[in-house]
Amino acid sequence: MRRKDLLCRLKAAGLQCEEGDNHARVLMNGKLVAAVPRHTEANGLSAKKILTDAGLNEREQGGGRFPSA
Repeated sequence: MRRKDLLCRLKAAGLQCEEGDNHARVLMNGKLVAAVPRHTEANGLSAKKILTDAGLNEREQGGGRFPSA
């Protein structure tokens, strides 16, 4: 999964994303939930773990590319 698509899914779920030097921090209510590495492409297992840590269930995680709304 592409990094920007992963961040779009997290933002669409109402989470905040703060860019750092090495990672983007994903925050929920001001608390760190996950960190997204700066790689262009995220490993499928890593992306799934980040989405799970952020509290998104299987249905919200979806599959394939996130539709551009």
